[in-house]
Amino acid sequence: MSVRRAPVRWRAGSVALLVAGAGLVLVVAVLLRPGTNPSSGASPAPSESLGAPASSSPSPTAGVAVGRAFAAEVPPGVSAAAVIGGPSLRLPPGEQVLAVSADQVASVLPTGAAGSSLVIRDIATGRQLIRLDRPEQVGTAVFAGGSLYFTGLPVAGYVDPGVSAIDLTDFAVRQVIEPAPWPTEFNGTGTRNQLRVSPTGATVGAPACGPVLVFPPHCFIDVIDVASGAFSRPVTDTSLYLWDVSDTTLFAVPDERTFIVAFDRQTGEQRWQAESAEFVDHYPTSDGAAYVVTYVSLGNGEEIPTLKVLAAIDTASGAIRVVHQEPDSVSPLSLWPELSDDRFAVVGHVNAFLSAAFGGGAPSVSADVVELATGQVFPNALTILSPATP
Repeated sequence: MSVRRAPVRWRAGSVALLVAGAGLVLVVAVLLRPGTNPSSGASPAPSESLGAPASSSPSPTAGVAVGRAFAAEVPPGVSAAAVIGGPSLRLPPGEQVLAVSADQVASVLPTGAAGSSLVIRDIATGRQLIRLDRPEQVGTAVFAGGSLYFTGLPVAGYVDPGVSAIDLTDFAVRQVIEPAPWPTEFNGTGTRNQLRVSPTGATVGAPACGPVLVFPPHCFIDVIDVASGAFSRPVTDTSLYLWDVSDTTLFAVPDERTFIVAFDRQTGEQRWQAESAEFVDHYPTSDGAAYVVTYVSLGNGEEIPTLKVLAAIDTASGAIRVVHQEPDSVSPLSLWPELSDDRFAVVGHVNAFLSAAFGGGAPSVSADVVELATGQVFPNALTILSPATP
């Protein structure tokens, strides 16, 4: 079933949910609010979710992705934030999304050669909650435990900038990890890499690596306990890059992503290593029991085809359980972690991250939903419309 035939009136700024027809297909549509510039001070009206069940026997996938937030780039190069079943918002030109929660979006705007402005807005109204001018170029942020954690390029080249946080109640700024000299093994200026947050929001991973031209790379991984504010450095020197964190495990990969290493979150001890031709997409489950990934399984071009595989890795043992696989010649197998959860994986039909799926002007993207326990595939269970043109 296509969205165009769905008996629903879509309104700008809404994300509508509909369980429709005999096929019991879940349709999700995202239309971003046109018109109002959030920085102008005018607040657009909150959006309203539309749609009603068309059957008393809902699909097993009904409600999948509802309440999940994601960021997207839309033509002409504008950043947007949206919540499935909730509001959505375009950002002013030049701002880049750093992080999205169910009700807020954090973005950054360069202000000069070194500085930047960090902005937090309410997604439903577009109201600017805080604009914080920073001396560094803020490059990564995550929402966790009522705060926004952030870091970026160092102000002084030979000093690790550490990690800061903004309290989302009073917007007070605190230093969580203090600036410090880079480790001697870096042999130069390091960089704080992408912050990661566990699905529960209880743990933030804050990695850093030495100069790109130093081989093999030297990296460390700091871990912040959100409840206490304490941090530790369980992994002090590795050549791997942090990919994800759960409350029990740190997942890291080499630059070519041919294997995954799981480190114990407390001790930094390596638990296991899983290998493939190339790992692609990934997310840990909220209970920390499984690591959901997609990877390429190379064939020989004759009897054994090259396969795209969706799998769940047991985080305790490293055992890989294949959930779904298909030949490389069929449609893309793009796992979208932003919309997936412990029960279902959302797999897009475009060869792109969800954040980039609308960048080429596609009017909509569709996705299958795969039940992780059984491998059952619900084809075209989700359709997400491209943000509306202002």
